[in-house]
Amino acid sequence: MARNEQEQSEQDYELLTVQCRMARAALAWGVRDLAGAAQVSAHTVARFERGEPLRPSTVRAIRTALEDAGCEFICEDDVSGPGMRMRKRPVKIGAEEPKQHSGKLWVSPKSRRPFVALERR
Repeated sequence: MARNEQEQSEQDYELLTVQCRMARAALAWGVRDLAGAAQVSAHTVARFERGEPLRPSTVRAIRTALEDAGCEFICEDDVSGPGMRMRKRPVKIGAEEPKQHSGKLWVSPKSRRPFVALERR
């Protein structure tokens, strides 16, 4: 599949609840933080993460807020399952870099909840 075709299919891809939780964990956002960024209620975000159906426009608002914060969503393929990653941010000269964890984001197979495994130094 060509790169442009893959990017287009990822843009049309429906956001999964586990991807939403992974993205919130990567951003260190709570439900209220995401709700404020997406301009929806915290209850709506919680309902989405529990797997309750929402209007497509509401799911798009949640996804757009996460993407605007730097998240990229990866659709499932033959090799791996769905996931997310953080976009590289442009470095501004003289600007202080935001602090982020230096670990890998994993999903617990038992609870299906994301967690960060910090690297040992």
